[in-house]
Amino acid sequence: MLAGGIAEAGAGKYELKLELFNPTVSANNPVNLTAAGVQFKVPTVDAPFGTGTVPTTTPSAEHLVLDGGNLVAFRVVVRVDNNPCEAEVYSVINPPGLTGLTVDLNCGFIEYSPDDSRLARIAFRARHPHNFGTFSFTIYRGASIYVPEAAASGSVAVGPINGFSRDSSSLYTKDISCHTLLTSNKPPMTPDCLKAAFAENLYVWAMATDGWSTLSYLNASGVPKAFALAPL
Repeated sequence: MLAGGIAEAGAGKYELKLELFNPTVSANNPVNLTAAGVQFKVPTVDAPFGTGTVPTTTPSAEHLVLDGGNLVAFRVVVRVDNNPCEAEVYSVINPPGLTGLTVDLNCGFIEYSPDDSRLARIAFRARHPHNFGTFSFTIYRGASIYVPEAAASGSVAVGPINGFSRDSSSLYTKDISCHTLLTSNKPPMTPDCLKAAFAENLYVWAMATDGWSTLSYLNASGVPKAFALAPL
């Protein structure tokens, strides 16, 4: 794994050029591929390739290097970015300028005023230095009840997502009512929760691949956090 500074310094677009040389004719000049009848082909499906025949097509003009109208090389531009992703889940707090929550960061309990309008700020950071990443953030109540209003997923370059705003540092925040957290997606015919425990989970995937699979060592997961809501 490359250190952060090395990965950042090496990140960018690289141009690769394929040329053919015939040392018996000229050791210094590439072969005139048009005259030699050489044709380039590119696959029409993404790697990894199986054992069957790979379908191909003629490459578009930006991949062909011409000299006097003759084909002399094949050109491809690739982006290299081995920067790791970042993931961090933050503690639930009062939205700025609002009150109603008493937060005990030591024990994880959050006491709320029993009012449907009380809001809790959910926040996490899902980041890649150049926005080449995707993420998934979820909150579950109790043993396994998914809270869809408190979930978000997509590109780390995009916001808002499901009501979560995103700032320039890829910090996502959303203010959600305690009532929603306590009652969302509850089983039918069950009473509303007045108090409940929650688990927050975050995972960020790098978009970099080796041509066969994702470079998973660049992924990141936020340390899972738990909190509990209880009425004052």
